[in-house]
Amino acid sequence: MERPETFLLPFLALSTFLFVSLSSLSCSFNLVVPALLSSAGFHGVHGGHRLWRFAQGASANLDRVGESEGEKSKVLSEIERECLEVHRRKVDDANRTRVQLHQSVATKEAEVALLMATLGENKLYLKKDKSYVSLREQLAAVAPVLDNLKCKKEERMKQYYDIQSQIEKIRSELSEPRDQGDNATSPSADEHDLSTRKLNSLQAQLSALKKDKSERLQRVLEYVNEVHSLCRVLGIDFGKTVNRVHPSLHQNGVEQSRNISNSTLEGLASTIANLKAERKSRVDKVLSGFYFSWFFVINSSA
Repeated sequence: MERPETFLLPFLALSTFLFVSLSSLSCSFNLVVPALLSSAGFHGVHGGHRLWRFAQGASANLDRVGESEGEKSKVLSEIERECLEVHRRKVDDANRTRVQLHQSVATKEAEVALLMATLGENKLYLKKDKSYVSLREQLAAVAPVLDNLKCKKEERMKQYYDIQSQIEKIRSELSEPRDQGDNATSPSADEHDLSTRKLNSLQAQLSALKKDKSERLQRVLEYVNEVHSLCRVLGIDFGKTVNRVHPSLHQNGVEQSRNISNSTLEGLASTIANLKAERKSRVDKVLSGFYFSWFFVINSSA
């Protein structure tokens, strides 16, 4: 903020100009103008009085110089021009500062409004009454609000990415093997809608997928255990059998994810049916051989 005495400079300069005109002062340009320009550095309201006393002292001294009327008019014109130039420069600087501050406040308030809409914030940002608060105070008030909203946005986006990553992973496990390459997408967040309503919707979607995954995984494990039992009874290679359904079914690592798609469940069910059919066929053959031998023994003894 400019000091009050700085803006009194044009009025002090004009007062001095009138005083010099009325007193018929005459001096050289190098004597008066530096004194007027140095008045910009005076502190407090007494700066104007000091400038006035200087003008009175100069009047008494310059009366003894004896300059011509033409030279006197030239000096006064130079004084007037320099005073107006200083005044114009100060006003232009003040206007530029005001415009810059106004633009900064408007830009930050627009960012605040956009972030509040993006985050779905219901709490309104209360703008200060601009008729009573300076632009610098408005800027100081809106800056921390904007910083806080930016932090909230970053945290909200992390939550979105985390939830969407889990959703994409489960969807990949539920998807058909032939579609996994085509559906592989990286998680992304809609930066225009980061509201808690949207976040809650994603969390509900994730919960439903987790429940579906848990149920499917339980069925897959039951099917795999049954296949393993049948393969052991029939003397068939378990690994090769389940690999024909899906390679992930024979992975033992804790971090390994099994494919639990509909085709995997159907493949396991079909494999179990085939193995049971093979077991029944072998049992029938054994029984047929037993019955044949039994009848043969009966007939021979008869």
